[in-house]
Amino acid sequence: MKDPMICAEMEKVPTDPLYISIFSFYTLSFTLSLFITPVVWYRFCRRTAFHINVKILISVLFIFGIISSAFGLINYLFHMYHFVFPSNPCSRIFYASECAWSFYSLTCCIFGFMLAQASLTIERLIATYRLRTYEKGHQYLGPIMATIVVVSAICCVVWGLAEMDPKELQYQCGGVPVSTKSRVVSMYKIMLLVDVLAIMAFGLCYCYNRRTLKCGRYELSVRYQVYENLRAIRIFVPVVTAHFIIFGLFLMGSIIIREFRASLTPKAYGIGLLALYIIPFYILTMCTLLFVILRKESNRVTSFQAAIAEKQNEKEQQAETYFRSLRHQWGT
Repeated sequence: MKDPMICAEMEKVPTDPLYISIFSFYTLSFTLSLFITPVVWYRFCRRTAFHINVKILISVLFIFGIISSAFGLINYLFHMYHFVFPSNPCSRIFYASECAWSFYSLTCCIFGFMLAQASLTIERLIATYRLRTYEKGHQYLGPIMATIVVVSAICCVVWGLAEMDPKELQYQCGGVPVSTKSRVVSMYKIMLLVDVLAIMAFGLCYCYNRRTLKCGRYELSVRYQVYENLRAIRIFVPVVTAHFIIFGLFLMGSIIIREFRASLTPKAYGIGLLALYIIPFYILTMCTLLFVILRKESNRVTSFQAAIAEKQNEKEQQAETYFRSLRHQWGT
């Protein structure tokens, strides 16, 4: 049984006006991203000419975004129901086992975002290394890497939450229990290292492709592959950079605040952790950046097609003028 006195003390955090404001703001972000993400995903898959492996890995990011947004919104509705319709003095406080559905799903999405980002970098590195054969010989790389990302994310969250105490009391189902602190912090440190290595590898890949394109030592087919690879890298640089900044802040902040939990008041600890949960902003930022990129790419293709059509019309007009002069010359 839950102790009403402990419940009354714990309720001071989720009923704090600042906590409610931040929680509501995040929920609004989750709601927006839940509607925006499928639209941008559809536009990305239908209106871009990237390699199929790139589309698959970006689709994994979108899928994790949709799942995270959906469970974030469900989590808010779950808490609002118990907040508005309390059935007993402890109805707003939950056992960890009652929040397991949220812990596992949202934490799995966090790991999934970071692993998908790393897999996209690895895919571009392989495309750079296998310039001559990548287009025809690596069609199965995308599905294989997507499967590895999903399975790895599930394994990470299962291992990270394996020490969860089912009877630990929670006032928020959106984070992770204190009983899992050691493993979750360890996973966050590993993911932070993976994120740093991924952004460094992405930068090196960009520099190498740019230098290769300028040197001009390869035949036309290889130079075309380098150009396409460089185009994909340039387009995803803003997304990769935003991912690194946002998740870097989230991971470092989460590690620091969990390490110094003993020196913080329960209210400061709870509000601090909630304020650091900036995942919905990452989803919205990713969708916004990709939408802008798609618009620019579409405008570029339209301008290119218009230029070709204009040149073709000029050639037709020149030919018509030439034949008119011939007819005039021969009096026909």
